[in-house]
Amino acid sequence: MRGGGASERRFPGGKGERRRLGRRKREQQEMWVATQLRRSPGHPFYRALNKLLTEASFDASVEALCEPHYARGTGRPGIPPGVYFRTLLAGYFEGIGS
Repeated sequence: MRGGGASERRFPGGKGERRRLGRRKREQQEMWVATQLRRSPGHPFYRALNKLLTEASFDASVEALCEPHYARGTGRPGIPPGVYFRTLLAGYFEGIGS
């Protein structure tokens, strides 16, 4: 169908559309006052894993490997690959399926 019919519309994230590579920011602004919330010390395993991944420059390495698969400068930025793969690791270690 010609003329921009419903069958030709493209929606964000649709087939054939690429996202821009998201980069991990070093510091994120707080959404609320952190002193009002209690913080968990975290699990020792994940603290050690994060330390190991940081020392190995995991985020930069994964971003470099994934960069050819992302569009340059167009579209919304995607989830930074380092964050995505860390989330997958946590899901694997915790037995959380998709």
